[in-house]
Amino acid sequence: MEDLLKKVNIDMEETYNYLKSKFNSINVNKINLDILNGIKVEYHNEMVLIKNTSFITIENSQTILIKPWEKTMVNNIKNTIAENNRELFISTKENSIIIKIPSLTEERRIKISKKVKEEGEASKVIIRNIRKNLKENYKKLKKNNVSQDDIKNLENNVQKITNKYIEMISNLVLEKKKKIIKI
Repeated sequence: MEDLLKKVNIDMEETYNYLKSKFNSINVNKINLDILNGIKVEYHNEMVLIKNTSFITIENSQTILIKPWEKTMVNNIKNTIAENNRELFISTKENSIIIKIPSLTEERRIKISKKVKEEGEASKVIIRNIRKNLKENYKKLKKNNVSQDDIKNLENNVQKITNKYIEMISNLVLEKKKKIIKI
């Protein structure tokens, strides 16, 4: 039963960390290299992270400069970034890619705030589904002659863990929305 609790905790922690990294990639008037996290581009017939194909620097608070190691990669990288994040202004200059984030207007703040809320709600659903999927294990435990009290304790512990992560996600959403509105 301890293994089940550990697995639940690990799964919920992964969900929380994924949301946290997703929030880090959401632009709030200041460029962050996290917007490129997880974006892969074809490089020598393999899908490779952009950061492994280029020299990437932050030019100023709203601009990233990407200098691919191979000139032939410029358009491929530019198109891949554009497909993954349509809110960015992407251009090329010589053998480089320039990414600019747009200024935060009131309309864009509302849009980003809604996106943050939606992502938070989706993560809460995942957390609840982890709890729900565990109920199948309760049935197996009953068949393995585990006492009702032990199963009830497990259910209570899982609910406590679920509540903890739901609250952590709510706080993360609230914190991110405050940052968006504050700017």
